[in-house]
Amino acid sequence: MKDLKAFRASCGAVIGVPDSAVRGLAQKIGAAKALGMLVLFMAAALAPLAVPTAASALSIGEGNNATGIAYEGYDHTLIFRWQTYGASGWDKEGVAGKYTTYSSPAIAETSSSTVIAYEGSDHSLIFRWQAYGSSTWNREVVAGSHSAYSAPSMAEGNNANGIAVEGPDHSLDFYWQTYGAVQWNEEVVAGPGSANSAPSVAEVGGNIVAIGQTTYHYNDIYVEGPDHSLVDWWQGASGGPWRQLGIAGNGTTYSAPAVVEINETSFLGTPAYELHGRVRRAGE
Repeated sequence: MKDLKAFRASCGAVIGVPDSAVRGLAQKIGAAKALGMLVLFMAAALAPLAVPTAASALSIGEGNNATGIAYEGYDHTLIFRWQTYGASGWDKEGVAGKYTTYSSPAIAETSSSTVIAYEGSDHSLIFRWQAYGSSTWNREVVAGSHSAYSAPSMAEGNNANGIAVEGPDHSLDFYWQTYGAVQWNEEVVAGPGSANSAPSVAEVGGNIVAIGQTTYHYNDIYVEGPDHSLVDWWQGASGGPWRQLGIAGNGTTYSAPAVVEINETSFLGTPAYELHGRVRRAGE
């Protein structure tokens, strides 16, 4: 009663508010205070878990007796973490500083180095590499401003690195560099309106290919095409024009495809992509 009287006094009893109304209002305010205290408590408890660490999807690579992970970090940084096989701890390295990275990176392992590709500032395409045993990340500009409009996909071939990326106006571009060379070579795989997702590539039999109904004598790239279709763009290993193969028709594909190499066979794996809420494999 003492609390109720004090509360009535603070509300101004002179206006003649009934005790039942004052009591109900006091109970509501008490519940609100309790809820507010609970919210503050939970926020304080969860604060350590809310520290930003990754701002993009992760990319994972295997090589040099370790597992490596690359991702876009806080303030558009690029982070690399690695763990030696059998170890329990993860080591961390900053690959690129603030405001350098604007997509999920792609990571691969060559015979002598770890390589990472990503979309840089102003839609540029950037390539980083670190020799095994070194602490230095080297930087190369694959393509300048207004060149990259998706996360890149990268694969290691017999004697070259290959990168596929969605280009301006939903085009599809392919870049490759021979090991030891400085120059990056560009090929326009498909023109405007052809690519509606990040592409995906994989390596097999010494050539850069993507999964599909092909042998390993081709360079292949999978991508979500117009009208939510799934398209395979392929090229003979000796070069020449890029050709289109429709894998799944309109209204079937609603995400970037993913491909993998398996045992260097003509079916290297199964590109999985979102199909009305379920995962579908090529050929279904």
